[in-house]
Amino acid sequence: MNASYLKPKLFFYVEGIRCYACIKKIEDVLTALSSIESAHVRFDNSVLEVTCSKSVEPNMIQDQLATIGFKTKILTKKFDTYSAQLIENRKFLNKIAVAGFCAANIMLFTVSVYGGADNLYLKYFSWLTAFLFLPVLFYSSVDFYKNALASIKNKYLSIDLPISIALIGGFLFSIINLGLGKYEHLYFDSTASFIFLILVVRYFLGRLQQSLLVVSDPFEIDEARKYQVGNTLKTVLELKKDDVIIIRRGELIPVDGVLLNQYAEVNTSFLTGESYPKLYQQNMTVLSGSLNISSDISIRASRDYNKSHLNQMFERLDQIKKEKSNIVKITDRASHYLIFSVFVIAIGYILFSLTNDPFVGFQRALALIIIACPCALALGAPLTYALGLRKAKTSGILIKDQNVFDRILEVQNLFFDKTGTLTEGKLSVSATNPELIDPKTIQIILNLEKISHHPIAYAIRDKWGKEFENYNLVDHVELAGVGVSARFDNDVYSLRSANGANRESILVSLYKNNNVICELYFEDRMRGNLSSFLNSLESRFKEIFLISGDTSLLTKVVGKISGIKESNIFSNLKPHEKHDLIKKYQPALMIGDGINDALALKEAHVGIAVAGAVEASLESSDVYFIKNDLNLIHKLIVLSNAVRRTLISNLILSLFYNLIAGYLALAGYVNPLVAAVLMPISSLAIILNTYWRLKLIF
Repeated sequence: MNASYLKPKLFFYVEGIRCYACIKKIEDVLTALSSIESAHVRFDNSVLEVTCSKSVEPNMIQDQLATIGFKTKILTKKFDTYSAQLIENRKFLNKIAVAGFCAANIMLFTVSVYGGADNLYLKYFSWLTAFLFLPVLFYSSVDFYKNALASIKNKYLSIDLPISIALIGGFLFSIINLGLGKYEHLYFDSTASFIFLILVVRYFLGRLQQSLLVVSDPFEIDEARKYQVGNTLKTVLELKKDDVIIIRRGELIPVDGVLLNQYAEVNTSFLTGESYPKLYQQNMTVLSGSLNISSDISIRASRDYNKSHLNQMFERLDQIKKEKSNIVKITDRASHYLIFSVFVIAIGYILFSLTNDPFVGFQRALALIIIACPCALALGAPLTYALGLRKAKTSGILIKDQNVFDRILEVQNLFFDKTGTLTEGKLSVSATNPELIDPKTIQIILNLEKISHHPIAYAIRDKWGKEFENYNLVDHVELAGVGVSARFDNDVYSLRSANGANRESILVSLYKNNNVICELYFEDRMRGNLSSFLNSLESRFKEIFLISGDTSLLTKVVGKISGIKESNIFSNLKPHEKHDLIKKYQPALMIGDGINDALALKEAHVGIAVAGAVEASLESSDVYFIKNDLNLIHKLIVLSNAVRRTLISNLILSLFYNLIAGYLALAGYVNPLVAAVLMPISSLAIILNTYWRLKLIF
């Protein structure tokens, strides 16, 4: 395992994340610490993952984030994310409820005042509005103060700073006028309504954002699901080594274990990239993450869930960092320039208004700051990439770097590896010699390969596995690259490869005491409709190549059927030769096996793995196809184009909105209260535009 995965990691749920600027603040503050190697906040669920260069107390990180206004909760398991999010939403709703109750009642008394209440009632009603404003000031608005103080302390501009100034300033101004008996200059009603509206729109924007980014993952195990173990039911987290677990048909196998049934058909596509089911026999090890597609089976767990192959794989996939794209960096800088420019213009307008009407100047400047919020500009790019990545995942495409969406549109040349890419990647018995093999010989072959994970063993079991009878073979030996051998009835049997240089299929011979008694021929079948598929890609790419380490004859047969011109077919290539060829034809897209083609995939401008174990493949490639379906190339290109168009449209929308809104605020058409209502429109437009363009493309 890569050493980076062994470093201490901590997970937190962060309350109060409203836009991408919040994420950037958190990541920047933590990565500035010498003990923190990396910090990454997931935009969809507000989960902070911290990789430490040495052991760090979680409380230290929590204290550090508290200084910039963020309250955190330590996560110990995936369930905590949902419960922490639920708790935060309830707290937010409580603040909204208090602000709404107080604002409504303040408005009732204010209407009476405006309606001509006499002096006695005017005084009492005015003091009652002040009293009702206190919960808004000291409870509902606390987060505004925290964020404002944090922005001052850490020297950055926050939209909560002018809101806090307006809130406290409006309260003090009203209290002074209340004491002086100037009841016509009280602003408890407008300020309370202002805070209520801001809280409401922030809450609903946050919930909308959460719901749009939630995706169901068909390969992820539900940790709350219960499995039958003996006479009891256990959740996935409770499964332990040596538990005998019943796996129903259609269920994912939650832990690594040994098959107790005579045989079972298992789909291992997520683990190996092979879309065809495999026939497992009794006592074979079945890895977690495989899908049981036969009748109910039983396995004996060989390790706890927390140590299982699947759990470790998900942990490694979660470590994949999404590097910021150039567009995200541009919008980051643009949002900082925007908020700085807005503050400068607002301060300038206030100074300009001092000689005329300072109060009107302050109101218009405050409206400008509120309505020209950079949240939409900062939100557009990360939301687009986040939704694009999740759209890809639901389509069977794992992307480890969001820059893939940009790079794949720059590709000019397309390279296919042969095996498992243009071919199905699944061996099958195509012929035998003699044509009819006696039952005893078949049983010898099956017993030789009964627990092997070699592709030839799976092909043999696919053909004859359900006829299996257990023979007592002894001295069983499997040598990688050679074959298997064992002794039965004082005879030595062995299955060994016997391929010649120019054969079009794989030949394996069965030996009895070193004498060949039968021959088995295996083929990796071509994918269907290859020629029409590649024709559809010709308009997108300058050149299409076929590269392989197989013999010239085998490679040319595949190339001819696929319609690839002979000058673009390369055979007998070693891994470093594939790498050099890719380098020569950059920018290139390489599609191949994530393990065997690692060098070429790393060199390619974009590397796509369509075969091999997922975690190993993502070490060497940028993209992994969960489904072994080449049509996903079209989907990835279509999605990348949609991401590009969405990024551009979001940028135009946010800039256009801020220009128009800024003018309306300074011209006096929008007061702070209306600005609070209009403020989320830009963010809402960005969210809906992104959702409409990406969610509905296919």
